[in-house]
Amino acid sequence: RITGPWGSLTGGRTLTLFSRGALELTYLYGYRYGLGFPGGISTAGQSTAGSVGFGVLASGFGAGFAYATPVMGGFQLTVGAYDPNNIVTVRALERTRWPREEFEATYQLKFGASGLIKLFGNGAWQRLYDQVGYSRTADVWGLGYGFRFEGGPFRIGFAGHYGKGIGVDYAMQPHL
Repeated sequence: RITGPWGSLTGGRTLTLFSRGALELTYLYGYRYGLGFPGGISTAGQSTAGSVGFGVLASGFGAGFAYATPVMGGFQLTVGAYDPNNIVTVRALERTRWPREEFEATYQLKFGASGLIKLFGNGAWQRLYDQVGYSRTADVWGLGYGFRFEGGPFRIGFAGHYGKGIGVDYAMQPHL
């Protein structure tokens, strides 16, 4: 990561931008307090899955580059290009030509000794191609949103997403 008064540039394997705010909520409020589905409960010592897989998509951990603006009045914009994903369950659409494009916009306001409000919105887009001739294509995209509120001992957060070809919805749409 290289930082300066112009913002920051990050390269390498990091959390991707799509659904990063939702994953942050899961770690801060779910894992921290031991809430959520325990996953394989027969495995001793396994942490909970928080709300990931129950309406919240996890941010990926991918190779790429991201630029973040400096924080201005609580606002920050981050854009990134990441190693593309192929979706192997759709045998006809396994190829990509370009990096996956993602963005995240955040607003954060701190107040009092321990108060915080954070709003976030993010998105991702990628075009998939068929294996032979690149004649058939499909666009996979997603938009995420949410907020966090902290005041004294009180913590609350909400996250959601909408898109095509993402999460559980993808498994039900192999005809992309």
